[in-house]
Amino acid sequence: KAIKHMPSFYITYRNLALAYFNHLSRPADAYKLMCKAVELHDKDATLLTEMATVMQQAGTSFAEGAKFLDEHKPDVVTDQIQLTIARAYNAAGEFDKAENAMRSHTFSPGEGAEYSTAEPYMYACFARGRVALSEGRYEDALADFKASQVMPENLNVGFWNESVTMPYRYYEAAALKALGKTDEASGIIKKLCAMKNEGMWGMGGEFVYYSAMSVRLGG
Repeated sequence: KAIKHMPSFYITYRNLALAYFNHLSRPADAYKLMCKAVELHDKDATLLTEMATVMQQAGTSFAEGAKFLDEHKPDVVTDQIQLTIARAYNAAGEFDKAENAMRSHTFSPGEGAEYSTAEPYMYACFARGRVALSEGRYEDALADFKASQVMPENLNVGFWNESVTMPYRYYEAAALKALGKTDEASGIIKKLCAMKNEGMWGMGGEFVYYSAMSVRLGG
């Protein structure tokens, strides 16, 4: 009824979309309504954040979702919107675009939000490196694994403890070993095997896994 009486008011479409999505499990219908809301009120940060969640459940491809979010982002971009765009590009396997999204915005993470800010950048470099490693492009892989451990200044983050770098350093060592640089690889492996999982950014089971993999890589 509200849409009938106020067909040009975006909130009515947004509210009905969220009712469909949250209470009636109709994500496809919610998606259509959210598209209309964005059409009527473009570049709204709140709408885009909600739209990202709806698109995931509506079956929209990651690439399409990332492109949509990037094209409709507000003129003044919040950290959350830029992180959402970068994560969408990562999910789509478009790692260059994810890295660019992370490098093209100045972030201001609050205390405790450093890792959630750093992770999309780290993952973009890391995943691209994994692809290069699998394709035998070992120099490219090594460059990406190293880059994943060096935070661009615009992120305004740093590592609180080194255990978070375990997966990235492991693959750095793997790339070095593939390039025949065994001494450099062995130096990293020794450090990984002695590393302790402690500090604010505890890695849990992932740390245990890469600790074991480091022992195996070292022979």
